[in-house]
Amino acid sequence: MADGNAHTESNPAAIKKRKYGDDAYGRKKPKSKHNKSEEESWRDMIVGYGRCISRNADTFSLPRFVINTGIELEAVEENEEQDGSPLYSIEDRIWQSSYSKYKQCFPGLEATLVNEDQTPYVRILWDGMKTARQADVHLIKTEIHKYYDFQPAITNVLKSSLGYSHPATGMLLCPANLDWNDESVQERLRQGEDSPNIDTLFYFMYSDHQPSPNSLNRGLLRSLMLIKAYKAVFFGPSSATVQPTNGGTRSTKPGNAALGGINKVTPSAIAYITCIGSFDNCGFYRALIQMMEGPNPSSIRQRWRTELLEWWNTQCFPATTVPTTSHGISLQELLLAQEAEEEEAAESGSSNQTERP
Repeated sequence: MADGNAHTESNPAAIKKRKYGDDAYGRKKPKSKHNKSEEESWRDMIVGYGRCISRNADTFSLPRFVINTGIELEAVEENEEQDGSPLYSIEDRIWQSSYSKYKQCFPGLEATLVNEDQTPYVRILWDGMKTARQADVHLIKTEIHKYYDFQPAITNVLKSSLGYSHPATGMLLCPANLDWNDESVQERLRQGEDSPNIDTLFYFMYSDHQPSPNSLNRGLLRSLMLIKAYKAVFFGPSSATVQPTNGGTRSTKPGNAALGGINKVTPSAIAYITCIGSFDNCGFYRALIQMMEGPNPSSIRQRWRTELLEWWNTQCFPATTVPTTSHGISLQELLLAQEAEEEEAAESGSSNQTERP
């Protein structure tokens, strides 16, 4: 015991905690005294794929289950397309979607698993997924006071004084269908009488943190807090609090976006950031994914999805984003509307002339 303490005191680096976990930010790895072996390089590569999967594909499901189910469903799909049988339940669609995203994060995944033993791959992928989420949750919890003007300040405050007991955090965590300005609502939330469900929408998810009870999709998931959290995770902590210039970021080191080959925001990444900044909960995560990617959306929901992703990409990847939609009425839409009015007026005039005696 004494020897162990003496060794620790003589080597303070041995007990120094990494600020953001074993990830792209806040770590200083000791220079290797030897070149990495082929096995070490292979493991680092698979861990990197796991981190990318956690942030951009599916952060909660076990890799073995997603991969096995995905392969099975793809085989079933081929057979059912041939005999015309109906495809997939809702649950199957979730796993199929997750597996498809796995393949985008892990190039050559299918070919690799056909020719190799799956066990070491799924174990190391899961290690990468866990370390990514742990590092990102710690990062956001440590830095979130920089993303919003919390009054009173939330640094060096007991956890019991936060949540619904704090005026700012309570407002941000208030369900969107409730009025936080109503003191009776605040009291019910503090007492747990109005507990949120897994599909609850919250004030912090909205632009200016002001949901409209009569139009809950207006401003939904357009919170600048979420944008700052995304930039911190994918580009580096300094990028969250500095206005980018010319589509760049302040961080000079390659961030998780560059390391993972990410050049656009995905619905899974939005759901991931929303969860780790609030309720790190599988049910909440799935509800967000369903809202952004669920099948058979209405025309209004589909337009909301398209405009949401465009807005996020404009905020996070401005240099590579080409606008495809308009947040107001475009000149083309105005032209079509005017032509429709003129055509309707012409048809109406022609009809009136026909009806004259």
